[in-house]
Amino acid sequence: MIFSRSNMLFTALAGLVAGALLVSCTSTPKTRTADPNFIGDFDPIQLETVITRTIMFGKEKPVELELYFIPRTNIVEMYYRDFANKICLMMTPEQRRLLRLAAADFSLKAEAGVLENRKPTSKNAYSETKASVAWGVTGVARVSEKAKLQLNYEYLSDGRPYFTVKLVPGPDKNDSTVYSPSSTLYMSPTQVQTLCEVIDQDVLQAMVDDLNARATEY
Repeated sequence: MIFSRSNMLFTALAGLVAGALLVSCTSTPKTRTADPNFIGDFDPIQLETVITRTIMFGKEKPVELELYFIPRTNIVEMYYRDFANKICLMMTPEQRRLLRLAAADFSLKAEAGVLENRKPTSKNAYSETKASVAWGVTGVARVSEKAKLQLNYEYLSDGRPYFTVKLVPGPDKNDSTVYSPSSTLYMSPTQVQTLCEVIDQDVLQAMVDDLNARATEY
């Protein structure tokens, strides 16, 4: 009889403890941290194509920049072909902000004719940031997360300055013996202004706002 009452007492105490734990768990729900880079739950949005140029074997060659905005990560992917490689530069919001600031300074001084004719280097660049770059011959199969994005300007053979977007090689994230290609894009003041307008954060946000409105319209 004593053994039976002890069991009953133990069972009652166990029930009270379990109930208290259940109440504690249900009364303090876990909060999920919002991703600051999440703009909207939509697939990539293709943006306007921007025409610029590169230099191949000493000659200028037009380049088409295919641009895609990724709302889930707030990344703009810039695809283009340079020599044998197809390249994709994944631009963060901060890199786009730096591009806009550098382009504004470049365009203002180019129009005023006060840009010094000097060789572009990492020391006189507007900015240099670590960048994620994908590349490959037929597709973007390899990825480097340690390439560098340099923004600068350079005078070309026509005697005029051009804004430069340069990719400095970085190691493949899965094979440190393989490096991403070196690549430089040259943009006139008009071309870089067009690029900045296309990838402007307010413009991208407006696109997502429109998709959200259409998704919830009744």
